[in-house]
Amino acid sequence: MKIFRILLTAMLLLAFLTTSPAAAKGGDNEKVYLFGYGQSFKDSTVFLTPIAELPQSELNGKTKFLEHQATYAKQMERFLQSQGVAFCTCVLFYDTNKEKLEKRLKKLREHVIKEEQFSIQNLSPETFTFTLQAEPTSTIQP
Repeated sequence: MKIFRILLTAMLLLAFLTTSPAAAKGGDNEKVYLFGYGQSFKDSTVFLTPIAELPQSELNGKTKFLEHQATYAKQMERFLQSQGVAFCTCVLFYDTNKEKLEKRLKKLREHVIKEEQFSIQNLSPETFTFTLQAEPTSTIQP
């Protein structure tokens, strides 16, 4: 009988923890803003995208990491490669607060200008925008 009570208490506790507001917060669709920074190791040009709002974005509730972050970075990298920029590395900066992100972009610009080794090329929204694309699945044929 004592084991039954312990198991029942454990099951109720587990059910409570998985349905609490903190656990349900994981899939919130907040507005997420981001910009991209790209740099080639063979060139002295830095590529910056303007701050954009992601239409379909999710932050992981526990870690606050942007879901599909690698997909967005790879998308920018492929775009720059299609423009003839070889060996490019792209980094994303994102936040739910647009003003904080604008400050971060301003600091990054000032840092790049201060270095005096790099030239900044701004990518216009007409040229490049971040979109969530389905990742291709690989199929192995027998």
